[in-house]
Amino acid sequence: MIRLRYLKRLTLSEVASRYSITERTVRNHTNPTVKQVKEIIARATETMNG
Repeated sequence: MIRLRYLKRLTLSEVASRYSITERTVRNHTNPTVKQVKEIIARATETMNG
């Protein structure tokens, strides 16, 4: 889902239709992962900036 949503730049609706699920389900599955990635990037940036 992450690959389709963010790398292939499909809409929530397009991803949902590929998996035969609701847009809400796509959001519920992708949002926690996106949040984790943002936190990892923030920590790495803090470490690099001292």
